[in-house]
Amino acid sequence: GGAGLARPRGRCGTNDPPHRRRAMRTRSAHQKSKRRPPM
Repeated sequence: GGAGLARPRGRCGTNDPPHRRRAMRTRSAHQKSKRRPPM
């Protein structure tokens, strides 16, 4: 779970997995878009 990033520890497992998944997806997408122009 999260260490109280922006919400109480009560919801450490409810809104943690989704948020982390979204962040990872955004990073991967940005990397791909940045790699395309140079190639």
